[in-house]
This record gives sequence, structure tokens and C-alpha cells, in this order.
Amino acid sequence: MQKFSILILAVALFVLFSTSSIFASDCEKLKKEARIDCLIDLLASEDVSDRRHAAEMFLTWKSLCADRALPALTRAVQDPDVEVRRAVLQVLRGYGKKAASAEPVIREAMRDPDRLVQIYAIEALPAITGDYQEEDRLQSSRLSFERRKLEQEIREYDMAIRHLETGCSGRYTSTYLKTLAKHGQDAMEALPSAVRIFQECKDELSARAQALRTIAAIGPIETAAPYLFLGLKDEKGMVREAAAETLGKVGGQLPETMPALLEAFGDEDPDVVLAAIDALCQNNAGPEVAEELRKLRDGYENKVRFKQKKVRKAAAACLEKQ
Repeated sequence: MQKFSILILAVALFVLFSTSSIFASDCEKLKKEARIDCLIDLLASEDVSDRRHAAEMFLTWKSLCADRALPALTRAVQDPDVEVRRAVLQVLRGYGKKAASAEPVIREAMRDPDRLVQIYAIEALPAITGDYQEEDRLQSSRLSFERRKLEQEIREYDMAIRHLETGCSGRYTSTYLKTLAKHGQDAMEALPSAVRIFQECKDELSARAQALRTIAAIGPIETAAPYLFLGLKDEKGMVREAAAETLGKVGGQLPETMPALLEAFGDEDPDVVLAAIDALCQNNAGPEVAEELRKLRDGYENKVRFKQKKVRKAAAACLEKQ
């Protein structure tokens, strides 16, 4: 009788644990399905941050990939946001042949204005069609190098954006500003930070000077000009020099540029004078400038003799180009 009771207890425990295991498995499945449904909804959100989050989650959590997410991911290949397009193309590549229905939009993405989107689309196509040709492998090797380079540039861009939001401190502020300047108007989101650094980071001379160059590279000249003219009046020579140099590159069409640079000929810092000479020389200045250049060539004085000689020589060289 005792043995029979033990047997009954063992069977009961087995049934209990088996049921619990099945229930837990079903529960996890429901949780997973709920997450997938939530991300599918987010991919259709009007808020771009929601769509980016959903795309990144599908990319990060490969286990969330499911057949019913495929239509939403396929539509997202044509999302107006480039970060969403980049992410979902990588997700679809991971689907392999299961994503065959996405082939038309992936082929269209090969003509996307964003080069990285193009590369992700080109790399995804053989994965979903299963058609690997020898030329595909050769192309893949070339594209892989280009892709890694572009991805590195994106990481550097994101790092620069985050750094500039932290304030004035940081030894790499100038370097990050240079990174953003390379992106031109595509880095418009960094314009407020660059302006703030120029205006507020009084002890960061190289950063303030680079901030002027970055403002001019990112924003339209109408936005950059007030800061450049303000920079010409700055108390620090390095900042005035950067302002004069940048005006020469982007301010040639502004009527205020020539008078401001002519005034800089009288700056106490010879490097500022040199920058002003070069700036006016780049813009084919007229007779009024030629007269001022002759004064510099024949009579510029500075206690640092080699700087004096350098300014006179630069003025003479500019006059020869007139």
C-alpha cells in the first residue's frame, strides 16, 4: 500500500511539472508574440523615434523575427527615415529565402539616395533569392570594405553629436566639430551645439575657432554670416583668424564681407591679417582692396620680423593676381 501511494505521488508530481513546463512555454510564446505585435505597430508609428526603436529591436533580437512581421518590415524598406531603412534591410537579409516576397522593394532600395542603404540592399538580394554568382562574391568583397568604412563614419558622427551635447569640456571637442563639418548640411542637427560652443566656451579657443568653420559648413551662409562677422571682433586672435579664413571661403557674395576683411588688415595679430589677405585674394577684390594691399606690401610693421615679412610677401603675391 505504501509503495502504491508513492507511485501515485510520483505520477502526480510528473503531471504537475509537465503541465507547468508546458504553461511556461506557452507563456513565453505569448510574450514573444506580444513583443512582435508591439514592434509591428511601432514600425507604423508617425513618430520616427518609435520606428527607429522597432527596427533596431528586430535587428538586435533575432529571435523576434517572425513570418507575420515580414509585411511590416517590407513596407519599412521605403520608410522616409534612412536609419529605419538601413536597419530593416539588415533584418530582411537575415530572413533569407523567407523574405522572397520583399525582393521588389529590395531591388528598388538598390537605387536609394543613401549609399549605405544601397549596399545593404545589394547584400540582401542574394540572401533572399539564393542566387549567388561568382561576380556576386567579388562584388560582396568590395562592398564589405565600403560598408565598414561608412558604418565607421556613422559611428563617429553619432559619437560627435553625443559629445557636443555634454557641454564645453572635453579635449576632443574640436575634432568632433571637424567630423560634423565634413557632413555639411546633413549635420544640421549639430548647428545649435556648434553655435553654443562658439558663444559660451570661452576657454576653448581651438573649439571656438572650429565651431565657426563648422557653423559655416553646416548652415546656409545667411545663418553662418552673423557668427562669422562676430568672430572677426572676438578678443582672441585664433577665433578672428578662423572667422576671416571662413569668410573667404563662403562669404564672397555678401556685401559686408569686403569691408569687414579690409578692417581686419589693421588687426594687431599678423595671422589674422594674413587670413584676411588670403580671403580677399580668393574673391578677386577690386581697386579699393588693391590700394590697401599696396599699403601692406610697402609699409606693414610688426615687432615679429618674420611675420612682418610674411604679411608683406602675401600682400605682394595677392597684388600680382589682381
